Order: sequence, then C-alpha cells, then structure tokens
Amino acid sequence: MKKKEWAGLAIGMAGAAAFSFGGLQLYLKYRDGMPLWGNMLINFLRFWLCLLVPAIIAAWLKDRGREYGFSKEHPGKQVLIGIALGLGMSLVFTLVPYLLGAGEMVNNGKTFRHGWHYIYEFVYCIAAVGMVEEIVFRGFAWARLKRIGWTDWAALAGTSVLFGLFHFPAGGWIQAVCTGLIGALLCFFRMRIRNCTTLSLIICHGIYDAMITVWAAVMG
Repeated sequence: MKKKEWAGLAIGMAGAAAFSFGGLQLYLKYRDGMPLWGNMLINFLRFWLCLLVPAIIAAWLKDRGREYGFSKEHPGKQVLIGIALGLGMSLVFTLVPYLLGAGEMVNNGKTFRHGWHYIYEFVYCIAAVGMVEEIVFRGFAWARLKRIGWTDWAALAGTSVLFGLFHFPAGGWIQAVCTGLIGALLCFFRMRIRNCTTLSLIICHGIYDAMITVWAAVMG
C-alpha cells in the first residue's frame, strides 16, 4: 500500500511540475503574438493542466474529497475564513513591507491600466493559481503523505518543501524558500483553524496573490 502511495506521489508531482514548467515556457515563447483574450485563456489552461496527472492518480487510488481537506459543512464560514485569512496575509506580508520601504521585495512586476484587469487578476488567482496549487499540495500531496503514515506536522513539512521546489524553476532558491514558508503557513491554518478547509485555502491563496498587484498600484 505504501509503495502505491509513494509511486502516486512521485508520478503526480512529476506530472504537475512537467505541465507547470512546460506550460510556462510555451506561454513565454508565444504570448507576444497572442491577442489579449488568448493570453488570458492560456494562463488558465496552463494551470488547470497541472491537475491532470494528480487527478488520474487520485482516481486510481480512490481518494475522497475529505482526504483533500474539502467539507460540505458550513460552506459560508469556509468562504469567510478564506477571505479573512487572505486579507490578513496581504496586510502582513505585502502592505507592511511597503510601509517599511521594502516594497520592491514583494512586487510581482505586474501593472494594469484598466479596472477590469484587476477583476480578472482576482478570478485568475483564485480559480487557477489558488485552486490548482491548493488541490495539488494541500490536497493531493497531503493525502498521499497521510496515507503513508506521516503525522500532520511531518506532512506540513513535506508538502511545504514540495511547494517550494515547485516554484524553484521560476524564481530560484529565494522564491522556493519564501513560497515553502507560505505553504507551511497555509497548512497550519487548515490544521488549527476550525472550518478552515481546502476551499478556504483556495480563496485565501488567491486573494493574497491578487492583492500583491493591488498594493503595487496603491503604494507605487
């Protein structure tokens, strides 16, 4: 059984990483020749494709939604918790650095000219980035490690290391370490906050990411 779980984890992570890296390279290569709507669509697709291999593994190993941190109980509370946590993280990890004069450290380099671009950014960060990364790491990888027999704290550490390494090709070791720490915090939220589910983390993650661009516009 453990061999199956280890194999599923390895194949699922490799598949997600391959689609992530490959999708990013194709996007960077062809984005200049694409219309705006094409850029937006490809952005969503390149993230959603990262779920393909983990989804196949999850079906093979007969995973359940609850193992991934999903719950049907108190959906309204789950959403509100996600919003509150996302805004809280944004204030602490993005606004505070700006106020301390270190805004360039948290600026993602995005600049928008129209209000609807910010709406798109929130939808993209929640429905693509947040959804895929939370399901893959705080869902799929977490479930694999727990089935293998790891404790909650060990699974927190393991999934956070994987989350950091997932971002290494795009941002190097600094990005990997910072992202891994954020992943650990997200795991901690789910472990310790009542009614904080993977849905909450998807919303939290998306709002935190999207607010980086908002603060850049406000504080820049």
